[in-house]
Amino acid sequence: MAACKLTSECLEQCAADAAEKIRQAPLQSVLIAGTAGFVLRFIPVFAILGFLLRTALVLLKPALVVFGIYKLTQCCRSQGGSPLRSQEVSDQEFPRPVTPP
Repeated sequence: MAACKLTSECLEQCAADAAEKIRQAPLQSVLIAGTAGFVLRFIPVFAILGFLLRTALVLLKPALVVFGIYKLTQCCRSQGGSPLRSQEVSDQEFPRPVTPP
């Protein structure tokens, strides 16, 4: 199959190739289509897709937590300290309490 520039061209080319193969071997095409339909009838496609979707949603929360921790450590390294403590605050602004002798 030649390289296609657009998706619609690719689909048209694929349909033309399939039609040509069906014309060349109609019995084989019917057997393949029947077998594929028979197999798909017994495979629980929606159950498999539902399972994959639920698994992805369950794994999304921990992935977001890990991503947040990564971004927080990246922020700390770029600032050279804790992001909770401002770099502008120094010890001179808050004098130490004087302890009595």
